[in-house]
Amino acid sequence: MNQPISKLEFYRRRRGRNIAVAVVLAALVVLFFTISMVKMAGIMDDEHTRPAGAADQ
Repeated sequence: MNQPISKLEFYRRRRGRNIAVAVVLAALVVLFFTISMVKMAGIMDDEHTRPAGAADQ
């Protein structure tokens, strides 16, 4: 059955969930930043390796 939990246990569980959410959010930020940097690096490489008279597609 459901037993009432103490305030200390309640706050401990809440803190654990908050830390888990913060870690997931930070991981998503790093992932999106990395993807953006890779995409921008790819665009920069295309501009420098394209022949001078090549038409844009």
